[in-house]
Amino acid sequence: MASGIILFLFVGWACWSEVSTASPQPNIVVFLVDDLGWSDVGFNGAEYTTPTIDRVAGESLILNRYYVQSSCSPSRTALLSGRYPHRFGLAHTIITNGFDMSVPPEYDTLADELRGAGYATHMVGKWDIGMSHWSNTPTFRGFDSFVGYLGAATDHYTHKLPAVPGVIGQGANAIPGTDGIDLRNGTESLTHLEGTYGAEIFTRRGVEVIRNHPYHRNPLFLYFANQVVHTPLQAPKAYIEACSHIANPTRRIMCAMAKVCDDNLKDVVDALNDADQWNNTVLLFMTDNGGQTSAGSSNQPFRAGKMTVFEGGVHGVAYIYGPVVGITGGQSTDVLMHTVDWLPTLVHGVGGKLARDSSSRDNDGGHRDNELLPLDGYNMLAALTGDAPSERHEVLLQYDPPFHKEDWYQASWPGQGALIYGEWKLIIGTPVCYCDDRQEQASSRPGSQRCDDGWFLNNGTHLPAPAKQSWTRLYHLGRDAAERYNVAPYFPRIVSWMRSRLAHYGESSPPQLTPDYDPMSNPANYGGVWSPWLGM
Repeated sequence: MASGIILFLFVGWACWSEVSTASPQPNIVVFLVDDLGWSDVGFNGAEYTTPTIDRVAGESLILNRYYVQSSCSPSRTALLSGRYPHRFGLAHTIITNGFDMSVPPEYDTLADELRGAGYATHMVGKWDIGMSHWSNTPTFRGFDSFVGYLGAATDHYTHKLPAVPGVIGQGANAIPGTDGIDLRNGTESLTHLEGTYGAEIFTRRGVEVIRNHPYHRNPLFLYFANQVVHTPLQAPKAYIEACSHIANPTRRIMCAMAKVCDDNLKDVVDALNDADQWNNTVLLFMTDNGGQTSAGSSNQPFRAGKMTVFEGGVHGVAYIYGPVVGITGGQSTDVLMHTVDWLPTLVHGVGGKLARDSSSRDNDGGHRDNELLPLDGYNMLAALTGDAPSERHEVLLQYDPPFHKEDWYQASWPGQGALIYGEWKLIIGTPVCYCDDRQEQASSRPGSQRCDDGWFLNNGTHLPAPAKQSWTRLYHLGRDAAERYNVAPYFPRIVSWMRSRLAHYGESSPPQLTPDYDPMSNPANYGGVWSPWLGM
């Protein structure tokens, strides 16, 4: 069988070349863009160009109803495990430097599964699903090599934890020493690259992997988790100048980072062409979560953005290129998908076999005790090629109890629950980050950092949400994709039924983790470098 390449661009890569040297299975490349908003790419209406991203989109199947988690760690947990993050207690917060949290080691990652199917597995960029133990890190979780950072964010030039308030005490109340370097080649710390832009480091490594891989021996899996367009807002001067027509200074730098991402994709595509590995390629391009509106992203026409369960936070940009597996380009699909679907789609879709069979998965979202949790994802390849109807009818967007306003005064967290069934969407509790109702209302203004639940347009216009909010919200996305009209009072039976579906996901679900920062992790204890601090 001719070799192929599956390039998973989590918003930020594209293009491939012809394959003349065969391996028995297609190659897979996953390119994930960090915090890319719906309207941060040209083909979705950005006021700047992203030529490579747009060109490949025109040759691909665009996924109109692709869903992600609302922030980075939960979304990457879903991608790499094929399971919803609440299954592991990881729905509540971001796994970043200094916190003892991870995807449990007994669960194989996507890299484990593909390595078991004979793939060479490589990763560049952002990890963000655990770093307290060495066994949590990429080269112990299925990857043959890793060049990147272990936490949630670093400065693009210093590769140190950015001084952002709320990140383990950074900012005004910084814990001394916690601005250490977070950059590694496998288990080796990289301390000599200060001043080199992160996306350049990762692209250079990704291109090296593609060019040097012996395709005649085994297929390649490359997971490219790009650093852009995540904060801090930093980009090389030439890219900022290319966005000089954008009046809003925050949006201008975000534009520059999107253009960096576009060039990263071009470099990857060129490398694949040089390796004669394009015609048999499957490419997935997507974001990890919605764009951060306070950092210049736009999710227009959707409501709000990152850290919310409104559409702006969870309705992700994505497309798949793959004529080699029957994907028809130049079209779009309304097939409902979620990040958890990629593990079974890739592993089964490329002819591999899951190390742990997913056939025992309870399609209603449950699981049996005393077993590894079955997959929540579906093999969607036949649905994407049009060969069979989709098995997916609903998507769990969040399960993080409690869900009731009155519980706020007894609990430290008012809770989030969100579910899509068909074109209906139910939100229970707070739809925005980690705020109570008073904080939510106070933050509904231009310039708020994370909790705004209004609408943001590309031109910088902000439309605030109504002052009065409900803790039970029902939207019909087919008629109201912008989530302006809460119709819960008019459809009590639908609300009741969807609440029961949401509750079903909570059966046997563990409490969501909220660990404290562990002072043992302080990089001052490790020569100024962020390191696994709890051993193997």
